Amino acid sequence: MHYIATEGGWDGANIKYQLNGSGNWTLLPLSAFTANGYNDQINPFRDGNDNPMSGQDGFTGTDGGSNAGSWGRSIINLSSIAGLGAGSTIQFRFEMGTDGCNGRVGWYVDDISVYNCIYELSVEDFTALENGIKVYPNPSNGRFTMKNIGNLNLVKADVMDINGRLVKSVDLSGIQDTTTLNISSVASGLYFMKVYTKNANTVIKLIKE
Repeated sequence: MHYIATEGGWDGANIKYQLNGSGNWTLLPLSAFTANGYNDQINPFRDGNDNPMSGQDGFTGTDGGSNAGSWGRSIINLSSIAGLGAGSTIQFRFEMGTDGCNGRVGWYVDDISVYNCIYELSVEDFTALENGIKVYPNPSNGRFTMKNIGNLNLVKADVMDINGRLVKSVDLSGIQDTTTLNISSVASGLYFMKVYTKNANTVIKLIKE
C-alpha cells in the first residue's frame, strides 16, 4: 500500500528496477500494473520543471486531506517485465522527486508483498478486508467504534502516529461485532491504524480532534 501527497504535476514518485545486478535502473512501465498504476506524467523540463524526474510517468498529486482514500494498493505483474525469468534476481528502487518550490507531505510506502500465483490476483482479493471494517465517528475526540461488518477473523490493531511510532495496540481476537478504540490520551492529529487478520492487514486513517 502507499500514500501520495505531492504538488500535482510538479512533484511525483515512481518505481525503478534492475535485473541481475546490472546496475541499470529502468522505470517500471505503466503497462506492468494490473491495478492502480501511475496516474499522470510529471511535468517536463520544457514546462519549467526542474524536478530531476521531469517527464517521467509517476504518482503525483494529493487527495486534499480527506478522511478516506489516501492509502491505495497497486498491483504489479512481474511476469510482464522483459528478461525476468526463472533464476533471475530483481531489485526495486522507490524514487521521489520535487521541483525547487515548496512541496507537500511526500510518499509513504508500506506492506510490500510478492506472490507466486497460478491466477491473476483481483483488486477484490485485496479489498475484502478494507471493506469489512467500519470505523466511526472519524474524526472523533479519541473514542472510535470499530464495527466488524464483514465478519472477519480479526487479530489485532496497532495505532501509529505520523512518524511511525506505536501509540496503542489492541487485541481484536474474538471480536465479532463492535469494539471501542480509545486514544483520547494522545495529542490531537493524524494517526494510522493497521488492522490485522490471520492472513491480511489494512491501514485506516484516524483523525483525533
